[in-house]
Amino acid sequence: YSRLPNRRLAEMGDYVREHNIKYENGILINQDAYEEIREDLDAWRYRHIRPMDDIFDAINQLKEKHPEFDYDVAERLKRLPSILGKLHRFPTMKLNQIQDIGGVRIICSDIDQLMALLPYLDEILPEYREKNRLENPAPSGYRGIHRIYKKDGVCVELQIRTMLEHVWATSVESIDVLRGTAMKNGEDGAAWTEFFQLFSSLCALLERKPVLSIHDGMDSISLMSHIERLEQSDRIISKIQNYAGTHKVQNEPKKYPDAYYVQIERKEDGITAITGYTEEQAGKAYAEYEENERGATSSNKVLVSVNNIKKISEIYPNYFTQLDWIASLLNDLL
Repeated sequence: YSRLPNRRLAEMGDYVREHNIKYENGILINQDAYEEIREDLDAWRYRHIRPMDDIFDAINQLKEKHPEFDYDVAERLKRLPSILGKLHRFPTMKLNQIQDIGGVRIICSDIDQLMALLPYLDEILPEYREKNRLENPAPSGYRGIHRIYKKDGVCVELQIRTMLEHVWATSVESIDVLRGTAMKNGEDGAAWTEFFQLFSSLCALLERKPVLSIHDGMDSISLMSHIERLEQSDRIISKIQNYAGTHKVQNEPKKYPDAYYVQIERKEDGITAITGYTEEQAGKAYAEYEENERGATSSNKVLVSVNNIKKISEIYPNYFTQLDWIASLLNDLL
């Protein structure tokens, strides 16, 4: 895909805002205006595919050379609803300032595996800018390491998390879906926000990392006492337990043993459908995904690659609204 001048990328961001191009209730509105920039916007997005694939493949090759490491890898292009939403939330943002259009994620089994993996990543992918949310968690409670790589004129974001951190982040997204809220963007009621802050600090203690600044000096017993208070006042844990296990999957992963790309669709009837594509079907995968983005409920679809399709519901539990892990962990702690 040909390069687009920065001026054109800036113009497209302004155009999206001026013409109010966005998703409402899962449907792309002002589609005629969107069609005026669709070709250039897709060209910009698709320029991220090759650099993103290179990083994804390098990390998979590292795992083949070092089977002692226990991690899973996934990649995805940022969804059109997410791109448009970000341009609206940040009125001065230019399209080329969105650094996670190409995104790769590593999920390590535990904190020891993550810390041991970092030097090996430095060897195969040495040049990056890093934001360490393990040592300095976000006020929301988000934890993990983000690295930004500049390749072929575009940025690719690598997220590195433990499974515990992954459970926290995807549980926030699942609850947002189920409740129609936006905690991920800082929009929600106080009780749920406080719960996930407390749960984040509890996870940090389990991983021997700093708690949120608002919880300085608190131990696990203190944190759990506050979680129990929220359960008494707002039934937070009971609601999570009720949500857990209510979702069903259409088309089991074993139907697509050779899948390189997987389209996940979270339907309104509580069913998640998956469609697999081989690496040779990349053109078909992206063409069908692009078509879906312009239709109804497309905000509930994503096209991803994973190193192990059998674990797709673990890697993307927010699309399967799986809350079993967090419910089980809270049960054990209580």
